[in-house]
Amino acid sequence: MSSWFSYWRPALEGDRQEERPSTSPWLVPSRILKFNNNNWVTVPEDILKGHPAFLACWRGQATLDFPDLPYHVAHVLLEYIYKREYQNLKVHGTHQARCAIDFSTAVYAYTIGIKYQLPELGQLAAERFQIYGDEITIVEIVKLFSNPPFANMEIKGQLYDYLCTRITRDGATMTTNSRAEIGEAMGNTFISVLYQRIVGLEREKEELQETANSLW
Repeated sequence: MSSWFSYWRPALEGDRQEERPSTSPWLVPSRILKFNNNNWVTVPEDILKGHPAFLACWRGQATLDFPDLPYHVAHVLLEYIYKREYQNLKVHGTHQARCAIDFSTAVYAYTIGIKYQLPELGQLAAERFQIYGDEITIVEIVKLFSNPPFANMEIKGQLYDYLCTRITRDGATMTTNSRAEIGEAMGNTFISVLYQRIVGLEREKEELQETANSLW
């Protein structure tokens, strides 16, 4: 004769009453990230609360619009929002071509980190300037910053420091052909960086001269 005990089964792992959530983590208020006017991604507010300054960028609205953000950069942003990690998508082509794409992605992610109050994302992107940037020529970098979406961007912080380092390092060994290519490709953004760098070098020169004069 069977008893009630013969029908009893232990609960599956994770299904015991004390292990169940009281409310669904998915059926919660969410905000929308809109990419290129056709990709819509909803992100739970509980996730965004981990980035309070970024959440404030919504200004109480339901949608935050990124109209010109490339697909691979959008992936980097979402990977960081959810996991606080920086992850590139797979790219194809030659080693230099892949590094050029990864460098431009890092530049884009860095500007997003600054504009949208995500300093850790900005730092993760900045760490990749040298890793990928040093694998491409200064000519390619100049061309990158002479075309949309970087042609008129404001360069500052660690990005400015890296570009100044490349200009100083590569300028002395640049060939005549390279100088000609740079002259043809240079846009307003890079002209501004060069100008600031020249002014900085002149200031350093004056300070060194004043120091030398004070010793005599």
